[in-house]
Amino acid sequence: MIKMHSYGKSCSSLIAVLIAITISCKKNQASVTNDVIFKQFFAGDLANKKIAVFGNSTVASATEFFLDLSAYSQMGKALYGLPNNPTTYFSASGYINHIGSIYNEGHDGYDLGTMLQNGMVDSLVARKYDLIIVRGPIINDVRLGNVGLDSAKVLIKSLLLRIHIKLPNSCILLMTENSLLSNDKKGFIVSIPVTEKAVDGSASGIENIGKHTISILSTPTSFLNGGSVYINKGLLDEELVNISNLSNNSFAANFTKLHLRGFTVTATLESASQAYTTILRQALLPFSKTYSNLAFLDLQQLEYGINALPSNPLMLDALHPNVDGQKAEAKIVGDYISAGQ
Repeated sequence: MIKMHSYGKSCSSLIAVLIAITISCKKNQASVTNDVIFKQFFAGDLANKKIAVFGNSTVASATEFFLDLSAYSQMGKALYGLPNNPTTYFSASGYINHIGSIYNEGHDGYDLGTMLQNGMVDSLVARKYDLIIVRGPIINDVRLGNVGLDSAKVLIKSLLLRIHIKLPNSCILLMTENSLLSNDKKGFIVSIPVTEKAVDGSASGIENIGKHTISILSTPTSFLNGGSVYINKGLLDEELVNISNLSNNSFAANFTKLHLRGFTVTATLESASQAYTTILRQALLPFSKTYSNLAFLDLQQLEYGINALPSNPLMLDALHPNVDGQKAEAKIVGDYISAGQ
């Protein structure tokens, strides 16, 4: 099913202010790409080039992002010559399929671990896009508490390696994902980033980052008087917390790894949202200069901020950007690519 779409070009003052604040930072980042990262993409006739945006539901449902990004292919813009029609939609979801040569490779509800295994990533590279914009995509892996920071890095490394090996001459734009909201009314965020129960009193480890309020859910009687929680703040620095000294069986701490013996803990929704938000960014930062054909854009820091707040004028809910958020993303991404022309 194919439908045509027309839309207005009005943009809220909020977006204008946002772009003005971040433009200097974007110019500094984009300067690295001028003659290196996007050289291959802009070489030759853009009429024969294809762009894909790869991710999850935050990509799949981002109608305004695709509409505004496609505007960069109009006369006088950096992507002029790139086909910008027709606009087609997926029949089942109503989401945009592609606008000319800009394709929606967002997979609603999927985590990266699954996409690496079920052929979705292989299908992506098989279509031989000239530029692949990778938005995360680990938000579903992380928000459900399925992976910590180290595991998230493994997923990102596997994704980028697979794309690079199969498409060494294509450009990759890796972007961090939006921050989450701590006020989650739809149940997107599962509050178990630091939950673990040790077996037979042996030590168990949970990897995470952020500030948490830890509540003891179930503690064997033997640990109530003198039990210990080890908080590893770095490679060498360990802090010992005595359960008998806790107020209301809870404490707050910054940590990267929590070692438990014989009891279960959990985190509040607010601390979980912040921990997940931090992982979404920290998991991608080490790969900002991985390959000569890879550019990096810290979208979370530039647009949404790195803190999980109760509300954000650019967010529809705890997980998805709203129309203003999508438009701001398109502006940032479009300008960043344009600077590499």
